[in-house]
Amino acid sequence: VLRQVSIYGLLAIGMTFVIATAGIDLSIGSVLVFASVVAAKLMEGIGGDGWGVTAIGIAAALVSGIAWGVLNGFLIAKAKIPPLIVTLGTLSIALGLAQVITGGIDIRSAPEALTDFNTYIKILGIPALPFVALITVIVGGIVLHKTKFGRYTYAIGSNELGARRVGIKVDRHLIMIYGLSGLMA
Repeated sequence: VLRQVSIYGLLAIGMTFVIATAGIDLSIGSVLVFASVVAAKLMEGIGGDGWGVTAIGIAAALVSGIAWGVLNGFLIAKAKIPPLIVTLGTLSIALGLAQVITGGIDIRSAPEALTDFNTYIKILGIPALPFVALITVIVGGIVLHKTKFGRYTYAIGSNELGARRVGIKVDRHLIMIYGLSGLMA
């Protein structure tokens, strides 16, 4: 149960920032699938079971997630398309591209280092993944409540026009927020 909740916890961090700006990200699940597919295909193509292959796969997943998030943020902030419409569209596009990349066939292979971390590494008898999620949640909470970035996030959600008038670069901040949401996916 803790392993499953850990994944939702990471997604919730990105969504918390998005919702704090009075936005929504419906594409987060599809971005998760797309990033996973990109990472899995890359790791499968490289071959091997070590941490090097795993690190490359994780980096590819993070970059592809950020790319989708930045695309969402750009369309919302610069093109002034409502978040519901943008993320509903990218939900379908990301899921469709994941389907095209895999050809509709499940990817079952993963490096042993990745599965070992999720299965065999335990801290106090608890798998390691919930601790990764806990640390990330704590860092996300600190960033949201104790930093300028977090204050700007709340300001944009409270009154976007007021935030613009006091000098907050709202468009850039929204792109970063949606990028963060993609990163968490």
